[in-house]
Amino acid sequence: MRDPKGGLSDFERQSSGAGGFRPSRRAVLGAAAGLFAAANSGTRSWGADAFPSQPIKILVPYTPGASSDTLMRLVGAKLSESVNQPVIIENRPGGGGAVAAMAVKEATPDGYTLLMGHSGIYAFIPVLFPKEMRYDPLNDFAPITPLISFSTILVVPGDGPAKSVKELIALARSRPNGLTYASQGVGNTAHLIGEMFKARANIPLVHVPYHGVAPALTDLMANRSLYPKRQVANAGDRQR
Repeated sequence: MRDPKGGLSDFERQSSGAGGFRPSRRAVLGAAAGLFAAANSGTRSWGADAFPSQPIKILVPYTPGASSDTLMRLVGAKLSESVNQPVIIENRPGGGGAVAAMAVKEATPDGYTLLMGHSGIYAFIPVLFPKEMRYDPLNDFAPITPLISFSTILVVPGDGPAKSVKELIALARSRPNGLTYASQGVGNTAHLIGEMFKARANIPLVHVPYHGVAPALTDLMANRSLYPKRQVANAGDRQR
């Protein structure tokens, strides 16, 4: 519901997680970034086999330089120290995370190939593209641990005409074709939040999916698009 004074208080409160939402344990793992293994990995006797006895590979469903990629490399470095084995971070972007998810599903379920999962893989893709999805988000993977949840912010060009949400809405309504907004791809959090913003503010917005954070922010700073995004650190690094 839109604020009668022109604000978007409901949108802002709900997208920031306010309002007393209490997700289940399974929902938490699906809504935040977490580490997963192929489902059958848990059936092995890791203690008896002195696991791990070889390098561990973690697939990240984003391009290099994204916040999730940076985070996973930090986690990988600490994990490597802890288990005394190399931890390899491999970027597998594409399909809103489905490419990386399928690679882990099809890997040998021995615990040496892990997935950095996110809400797109476990919540959005099953709803948006059920016919195209070739993995079962509940049964093909075993959760290991939640890692992090990102705050959601809306980033606009610093030298653009809109300096507030109210001004941004007015700007979109003043243009015949509206505005464009960018995300890392179809079906990710930024895409869906952009569509929520479009619907609740009743403004014309066109989604432009990118293959990663860097090209999206390049167009943002060139004043060619907006960017609703979760990775606050990335946006801040490139705005400084």
